[in-house]
Amino acid sequence: MASSGSFNTTNYEGRYLKFSWSIKSQSTSSNKTVINWSLKGAGSAVSTWYMAGPFKVVVNGSTVYSSSSRITLYDGTTVASGTATISHNNDGTKTFSASAKGAIYSSSYNCSGSGSWALTSIPRYATISNFKVSQRDETSVTYSYSTDATCDSAWYRYKLNSSSSWGSWTSLPSNKIITGLTAGTKYDFQVRVRRQDSQLTTDSGTVSQTPYDYPKPTSLNDFVIGEGASVNVYNPLGRTYTLNIISDNDNSVIGTYTGTYAGIINNEFKTAEAIDAQYESIPNSNSGTYHAEVIYGSSTKTLGTGTYSTNTTDCSPSFSTFTYKDNNSSVTNITGNNQVFVKGLSIISVSIASANKMTTQKYATPVSYTASCENLNKSIAYSENNITNEDIGVINTSGLKRLNIRAYDSRGNSALAYQDITIYDYVKPTVNVTLKRLNDFEEQTTLKVSGTYTRLTIDNTDKNNIMTVQYRYREKGGTWGSWTNMSVTNNAGNYTCTDVVLALDNEKAFEFEIKATDKFDNNTGTGIVNVGVPIFFISNNQKTCYINGKEIIMYDVIDTW
Repeated sequence: MASSGSFNTTNYEGRYLKFSWSIKSQSTSSNKTVINWSLKGAGSAVSTWYMAGPFKVVVNGSTVYSSSSRITLYDGTTVASGTATISHNNDGTKTFSASAKGAIYSSSYNCSGSGSWALTSIPRYATISNFKVSQRDETSVTYSYSTDATCDSAWYRYKLNSSSSWGSWTSLPSNKIITGLTAGTKYDFQVRVRRQDSQLTTDSGTVSQTPYDYPKPTSLNDFVIGEGASVNVYNPLGRTYTLNIISDNDNSVIGTYTGTYAGIINNEFKTAEAIDAQYESIPNSNSGTYHAEVIYGSSTKTLGTGTYSTNTTDCSPSFSTFTYKDNNSSVTNITGNNQVFVKGLSIISVSIASANKMTTQKYATPVSYTASCENLNKSIAYSENNITNEDIGVINTSGLKRLNIRAYDSRGNSALAYQDITIYDYVKPTVNVTLKRLNDFEEQTTLKVSGTYTRLTIDNTDKNNIMTVQYRYREKGGTWGSWTNMSVTNNAGNYTCTDVVLALDNEKAFEFEIKATDKFDNNTGTGIVNVGVPIFFISNNQKTCYINGKEIIMYDVIDTW
C-alpha cells in the first residue's frame, strides 16, 4: 500500500518532468482519498532552461491539468499542482494511475511518463474467512466462519445449486445448523456480516455442499448369469435398506438384499434362487436388461440400465440323433439301399423320432430344426411327435458329405447333430455318333454308335448299365421317323452298338437322333448325312470340274497354244 509516489517522464537533453503525489486525506464515510499532486521540471541539462509547453496531467483517468502555453522550464520549475479525489472500491482498496506529458524545446509533446500505485486501503468491511459448510445428515448442514473485525449482526441464505434465485437472508441460528434441506440436493450457501464501526455489510463467497442422500444404487454392471450382478450402494450413514434388481423384460425381481452394507453387493445375486429367477425372466432371449432399486423408508431410488446374459453352456438345448434316407423310390429300387445317394437324383430325407427330439434348458422352449447339406437348407418346425421324411432336396455333387441338423430353442441357442453320407457320382450316358456314306457318295450309309455310362458301383456291385439305344432319322427339315432299337453291348462303363447300314438317297441330306438310356436317365446325340458328293465330275459348261467337292477351273489348251 502506498501513501505517496512519483515518476519521471522521458527527457530532452537531460531535462524532464517529474510527477509527485501524496495522500492529503482519507474519508471512511465516503470511501474516498484526496491526494496532493505536482508536476515540476527536473534533471541537469545542456541548457539552464528550455522553452516548454504544452503540458497535460491525467490522474485516475481524469485530466487534472492541460495547458497549451509555453514557459521557461528550469530544474525545479513548478509547472502545475493541485488535488484529486479518488473513490475506492467497496472493500476500501484502490489502485490508481497517473500520466503526464509535455513538449520540451518543441512545439509538440516529446516527453511522457506514467505510474500506478495501490492506495492505502480505507477500512470498510469486515473480512469473512474460513467459511465452511459441513455435511451432517440427509436434511441439514452445519456451518462455520471467522471475521477480522467486530461484527454486530450476521445472516445466511442458500439456493439450489442449479438455480439463479437466492432465498431471503435469515439470521444465523446460534446452533449453527441449517435445516429443512432436500436429501442429495446440491446447495450454494452464503453468509453476511455487518461491521460494527462502519455498519457496512460483507457477503461471503459461495460455498457448495450436498446433504447426504438416502441410500441409493450408484453403479451396476453387465453380468453373466451365475457370476452375479455387482451393484454399488451409497449408504454413508449406515441405514438399513432393501436392494432389488429387477428385470426390465417382465418386471420380476431377479435378486434381492436387505442390510446396511455400503459398497458393492454381489454374492446375493448368484444364489440358486436368483439364478433361476434370472433365467426365467428371459425365456426367449440370451440377454436382458435390468435396473436396481434401493428402498429406505418412503424413499425409493432406482438406477438402470445393466445387461445380464445367459451362460450358453448351461442353457443350450440337447440334441444328438436323427435318421436319414434316400426318399426317391426310383433310385432306391435300383441301388437297393436307401442309405446311399446318387448325385442329382436321390432325395435326401431326414426323420426325428419323438424319443430323440431336442430338450431345452433354463425355461427356454423348443422352436425348430434346420437340416442342411452343402447348399441344401430346410427349416423344420419343432414337434412333440415324430417328424418323418422331411425332404431337404437333391444334392448335385458327389463324395462324402456331412448332413447336419441343428436344433434351435426360443433363445436362438442351438445344438448340432450330424452324420456323414456318401453321394455316388452319376452322369447321363454319353453318345458318340458316326454317319458315313460309302465313298461319301453312295446311298449305302453306315451308322456307328458308342459311348460311356456311369457304372454306379456300390458294395462292389455295378448298379447301372445301358438298357437301350435307339435311333431315328428324317430328311433334313422333314418329319422324324419312328425310333428303332440298336443292339448294344455293355462293358465296364463303355458300350458299343452293332453298326446299322441304311440306304439313303444320295441326292438328299438326312438328320439323325440317337438316344441312349440307362437305368436312371437318357441322353441324346445327333448326326447329319449330307448329300452324296462324287470324287470327280465335270460341269455342263465344260469349263469347271470338281474333285472331292472342290471347284477346279479348266482352260482351253488349244487356245493357249
